[in-house]
Amino acid sequence: MILEAQPDATAIDAWDGCVTYGELERRAEKLAGLVRGHVSKPDQVVVLYFSKSWLTVVAQLAVLKAGAAFITLEIPQPVHYLQRVISALGPVLVLTSEDLFSAAEELQENAVPVMAVDKDDLSDATARTSQASSSACTVECDLMYIIATSGTTGMPKIVMTDHQAFMTNASPLMNGLGITSDSRVFQFCGYSFDLLIVEHFLTLLAGGCICIPSLHNRNNRFAASIVELEANWVGSPSSVLQLLDPQTVPTVKTIMQAGERLQQGLVDRWASHVRLINAYGPAECSVGALARDTVRPDTDDVQNLGFATGSVCWIVNAETSEKLLPVPIGAEGELIIEGHTLSRGYLGDADKTNASFLRLPNWLRDFRADRGQSQGHRVYLTGDIVRQNSDGSMSFVRRKDAQVKIRGQRVELTDVEHQVERCFIGALQVVTDIVQIPNRQSSILVALVLTKDAMTNHKQQESLLDQKSAGGLSILAPTSSFTANANAAETALQDRMPAYMVPDLFVPVSDLPREASGKIGRKAIKQYLASLTQQDWSRYSSTRKVPPSNATEHEISAIWARVLQIEPHTFGIHDSFFRLGGDSISGMQVAAACGAAGISVTVKDMFEYRTIRKLALARGERQQLTVGTTSTESNASGIRQKKALHPFYPEGRLEVYMERMQSRLGQAIERIYPCSPIQQGILMSHARNPHHYDEVIQWRVAGDVSCDISRMQRAWRAVVTRHGILRTLFLQVSEDNFLDQVVLKNYSPDISLCTNEEDVEPYRPFEDSVPMHHLLVFQRSADDVTVYLRIHHALVDGLSLHIIRRDLELAYQGRLDELAQPPGYHEYISYLQEKRSRKSLQEYWSSYLQGATGSLFPAVQDEPASDGQYFGAVEIELGSIAKLTQFCEEHKLGVTVVLHVVWAIIVQRYAATDEVCFGYMTSGRHVPVANVENVVGPLFNMLIGRVKLAYHLSVLSIMYAYQENFINSLDHQHQSLVETLHSIGSSAGDLFNTLITVVNDQPEDHVSQSALRLVGDSVQSRSEVSHSYIAIPQRVLTSCILIA
Repeated sequence: MILEAQPDATAIDAWDGCVTYGELERRAEKLAGLVRGHVSKPDQVVVLYFSKSWLTVVAQLAVLKAGAAFITLEIPQPVHYLQRVISALGPVLVLTSEDLFSAAEELQENAVPVMAVDKDDLSDATARTSQASSSACTVECDLMYIIATSGTTGMPKIVMTDHQAFMTNASPLMNGLGITSDSRVFQFCGYSFDLLIVEHFLTLLAGGCICIPSLHNRNNRFAASIVELEANWVGSPSSVLQLLDPQTVPTVKTIMQAGERLQQGLVDRWASHVRLINAYGPAECSVGALARDTVRPDTDDVQNLGFATGSVCWIVNAETSEKLLPVPIGAEGELIIEGHTLSRGYLGDADKTNASFLRLPNWLRDFRADRGQSQGHRVYLTGDIVRQNSDGSMSFVRRKDAQVKIRGQRVELTDVEHQVERCFIGALQVVTDIVQIPNRQSSILVALVLTKDAMTNHKQQESLLDQKSAGGLSILAPTSSFTANANAAETALQDRMPAYMVPDLFVPVSDLPREASGKIGRKAIKQYLASLTQQDWSRYSSTRKVPPSNATEHEISAIWARVLQIEPHTFGIHDSFFRLGGDSISGMQVAAACGAAGISVTVKDMFEYRTIRKLALARGERQQLTVGTTSTESNASGIRQKKALHPFYPEGRLEVYMERMQSRLGQAIERIYPCSPIQQGILMSHARNPHHYDEVIQWRVAGDVSCDISRMQRAWRAVVTRHGILRTLFLQVSEDNFLDQVVLKNYSPDISLCTNEEDVEPYRPFEDSVPMHHLLVFQRSADDVTVYLRIHHALVDGLSLHIIRRDLELAYQGRLDELAQPPGYHEYISYLQEKRSRKSLQEYWSSYLQGATGSLFPAVQDEPASDGQYFGAVEIELGSIAKLTQFCEEHKLGVTVVLHVVWAIIVQRYAATDEVCFGYMTSGRHVPVANVENVVGPLFNMLIGRVKLAYHLSVLSIMYAYQENFINSLDHQHQSLVETLHSIGSSAGDLFNTLITVVNDQPEDHVSQSALRLVGDSVQSRSEVSHSYIAIPQRVLTSCILIA
């Protein structure tokens, strides 16, 4: 026993006296003799009502020696709250000091005896005359102590912990928290907080010294009292530790943070000076469950909680709590704790106990049985969402039940606070809340910021704790420096978080209310903010959207607005493109539009610079923009706005080809030009199987007008006349090409009309002498009309179908001429011919795919022989995209990159390979061709993605590596898949058989709601790829369509 091994060592160094281990033993035994007369059986409770003093420790030990359990009440707590606690406990005795005797008598209403303990009565001389210890016989299952914590209904949760639970956890917890015989532990926490058990009992078990300040010094001279007591170990919530500075407490060697999320500011301030420990443990689990022994200054995971101490921790699916199914390493889930460290439950609340403490789930019970391990354990559901890291440690994510809804999205406020604290210069503490401002329909997100300046200038800095414990909240008037820092923080936050998570207002405060445990008093803050008027809030309102200031910024702003389909006045030059809803696909569109406007912006620039201001500064001021001019001169960006098309064939050969084709077809020819790389691949597949890449688009006719078939035919002919690709045949013209594109000058297609469903044959064969598309109208009745467009993929891509639908609606209304004539597909081919270097492309892809091995998704069954490959689809709802967007913002990753890696991980599970190859589609519309977004034709291409999935790499590092390759591949995307595979001596069937396509939903920009509209965009497709995964990010929900 420590008491016997070092009787002369100091056990307690308190403001009111020092007590050695020998004195502690004798005084506790003397008081235990007085308590035993009130204790008749195990599990009876004695209430302790003391101010901070060595007497509290003596009283706690005395109660345990008497065979009872104790609860230590907090003096500043409201009387009615303490009365409810005592009433629920049914104690046999109340122990208090002489000066608190009258107050203690008022707390109990059931004639419970109150005993006042006089320090003089427990003097060493008196105690020395006591007989040898006659402690009551206590067994491991007897109740040891009780902690009353705050409950969600206002009633306290009374947690009961027995001797077995505490002692099971004691030794590993001492090691995890760094408490040894050399520790001088500062007794900071309030008596209602379970950290008190650490400060008192773990210190005594380790043979250390408890350093107890007076309540006044603790509240008003926090740093000074630490130094005066020569404390070297301090534990407290993170927000309290922020009030200390390493220079003011040189005696401190170990800091333990518990009770709140560890803050980055605390790490920055303390990690290089002391041993910083991040600990986690609900009161229901004997104080501590996880501890991160040493938090280093360069940590990249502030919320890492370390490893389990005396219990076993599991992470289960938070959405299937009935089954408590475990989740994979790296996935988020609810933390559940197993072992003998668990408390009994909640006194007098069987329903809450049964909801939080469950018997082992089936999988865990079987796991224990297979290993011959003991049965009958329970698990505690913490309600905290965590994830397990690759080294086995666990990181806190959020509370399961502490989310709020901001602008339709569910958000964890502590996530916002963590990011604001990192971005706001001088922030010591940040508290956020949702506030309903009078006369406003929607709530706003407010950030209260406690800064160094506010602390320094506050005349009563050392009395902050005292004011906070009384529930005080002091809001300050914003200074010019605070406003500047707020604007800077908002700009920085836009690169880290989605728009809805960025606070609307930043409010300076000089102090924050706290609960008795030292935690932030969020309820008091919410009540105070709710009482403020519109006039109160107006002083913090400011317009922070900075408009463009030069020609380049104006042009980029207009392009963003057009691509993202938002109003220019809703964002400024400091807003992040990705925060506004952009992704890698729309980033390509912006890069293309900027290039066409004479502003050299790459997709890589979009990821790196993100804001209009940074893009403009990085590129430099361009010369006067010449969009829409016909000059053939290059501007400062090196992009020609208009110029003669690159020659497609050797000089003199085009005329020969034109004459030959006109003679062969007997029709006038508008132009002849080569196929694009993707067309070559598609047409080669088509030659092997005529059904490959045959698509049928189905639109339902809606609107207030009936469908006139003759009018629909005229409209379709107008659309075909407008877009040369719809008048295109694929024929072998030149000796060097497999096929070329021959555009007919005059082609007026007919449409088909069906009134019987059995006559609908959308897949009837194409004739060789006409372009590969056909429009069919199926009219069940005057009010039930469906339009089918069968078209070959060599003519269109996804965006082309959107353009065709829009133009068909306009043409039906006679308004197609309102649109400017779009570029032809041949202009895109001209760009490729000039830009594309076959040698450099082959060198890039040969290097990228060197050593790549096949990763084939297994077939469920043998594929039946068929003229064409038909697919079935399964749509899976993935829930809110908010978390995915936030993750991408924080780590500067593209949504497409994340989904590609996710798909690679899925394929790896089935293909059992260390690396995965798959096909993926690019839009091809990020080229500097003016108005490229209105080109009809297949601008997309299929590229090969390669993801290396070594087990020693984290998922995040895999994503970063893949993103770098992905961005580089976009500069080398204009090579056909056939050429790529030929350059490495492989085939698609040997290397991969899955395809991922990430697309954005296209809004239905109909002519008007009253005019004829084509709705639905249902697509049926046949291809040679055996498996596809299509992910569709939307504004609110993410869904994926699995096609197999």
